[in-house]
Amino acid sequence: MASAMDTRTVVAVMSLGGAFDLMVDLVEAAGTDYRLLIVNGGEQRWEPHEVAALDGLVEYFDAAGLDAAATRAGLAARGVAGVVAFRDELLVRTAGIAEGLGLPYHSPETARRLTDKYLQRQALACAGLPQPRFAAFTDPADAPAAARAVGFPAVLKPLAGSGSRNVFTVADPAGLDTALETAHGAESGWLLEERMQGTRHPGADWLADYVSVETLALGDDQYWHLGVTDRLPMYPPLLEGGACTPSLLPEPVRAQVCEVTRHALAALGVQTGVSHTEIKLTPDGPRIIEVNGRIGGLLPQLTRTANGLDLVRLALDSATGRADRHPVTDGDISFAFFTQMPPGSRRVAALADADTAGTIDGVWRVDVHHTVGAPVDARAGLLGRVQTVFATAPDADGLLTSYRRLRTWADRGNVFENDLAAAAAHRG
Repeated sequence: MASAMDTRTVVAVMSLGGAFDLMVDLVEAAGTDYRLLIVNGGEQRWEPHEVAALDGLVEYFDAAGLDAAATRAGLAARGVAGVVAFRDELLVRTAGIAEGLGLPYHSPETARRLTDKYLQRQALACAGLPQPRFAAFTDPADAPAAARAVGFPAVLKPLAGSGSRNVFTVADPAGLDTALETAHGAESGWLLEERMQGTRHPGADWLADYVSVETLALGDDQYWHLGVTDRLPMYPPLLEGGACTPSLLPEPVRAQVCEVTRHALAALGVQTGVSHTEIKLTPDGPRIIEVNGRIGGLLPQLTRTANGLDLVRLALDSATGRADRHPVTDGDISFAFFTQMPPGSRRVAALADADTAGTIDGVWRVDVHHTVGAPVDARAGLLGRVQTVFATAPDADGLLTSYRRLRTWADRGNVFENDLAAAAAHRG
């Protein structure tokens, strides 16, 4: 708890659970300038052991079950000067709280556009940004009409979601029906999009055909693009394979990517905070995949290693109106390699040895997310990944060499029990 003489600025961090994956980064970023107040923005009260884990690190406010007015009153009483959220599910609620307290954040309308993929596509189309054909539906009975509007091949994704959860490639009506039948968990609705044709990455043709841009909004449609991140090759059907920064894109293409991002952010009304925009590289130029109104997953670790930028600190600064540009110098390539299970996987039979991965050049950390014998589900997307390996490389050649060694390590060591029917569904 803070002392009576504590003059640090209070920032409320909205959370859904006690296991907050950015806690270490938050505490380090806050330093001596900010006092962190973790807010339970979910529906359920946290368990005592979850609250106890925060003791000595941050303060805690339980807003579970409170309406917006009561939550705002509780935060105002604690002298909160800024609010921030790092999960899509919390953006709309956080926007309402910030608006009621007069604090910098996405407007409620912008937050809805950032979390509803159909509203986002509509806003981008209205602003004149080229879009794939798209259609939304909530009742699976309406899927055929959506398919007639969009055509095939297509991509099916939840209206609200992240991390490639329940994302399917569909080649025909039968594949669309199967995808809807085998989706994991309930979804509020679906977006069917024309599958955009990609082109080879012009800086390294083995990399994936999409990139992401982290951007700090400075207000009045002014944006500081903090960096462009390349993506390692994907796993089928559309599972992320990893990320690396700084980008190997030639400067003219990087400039085009940043310009498209700027137009998209302005169209959505993003005027504050750090955002994460995913861009498809197509024969017709960069095209928006989606815009997220929060920091991209794992990007804080990668960016800090690559150029010293602290994205979490920038988010705190933005929340309190203190953020501004400053010079940045890129160093080595920083990357995260993900291992994913094949479509239809149901159980871990064997895991590649983490210590062996640690002997590969540049590797400095290996996270293992599952245990042998544990049930798994590839439909969980990025959250269902098996291992995450953090590493650095001195140049593009070093990146490719390390990637190949890591892919061999994973392919030889990871074994999964498979559900053939589920695998067929992902093939569409």
